Amino acid sequence: MATLELQQLHCPEGQRIFAEGDVADALYLVAGGRIGLYRIINGRKSLSRTLGVGGMFGVTGIIDGGGRSATAVTLEPSLLVRIPAAL
Repeated sequence: MATLELQQLHCPEGQRIFAEGDVADALYLVAGGRIGLYRIINGRKSLSRTLGVGGMFGVTGIIDGGGRSATAVTLEPSLLVRIPAAL
């Protein structure tokens, strides 16, 4: 049986966590700070959602097995918990 290893990530403001189209290999829980989720619409970067403490992101790609549907960037210094996808 595989062990699930959670990872804490201390991220500075402006750090990209993943980009739209990347392979979805984990989901993330916001333990501190704020995250912006951006999509490219008509060739322009557009903020589609912001998440604060308790928010979870990166789930869709894990569920549907596709690539990331947005780019995730820290809007301020943030603490994230990375939860890898089950293999």
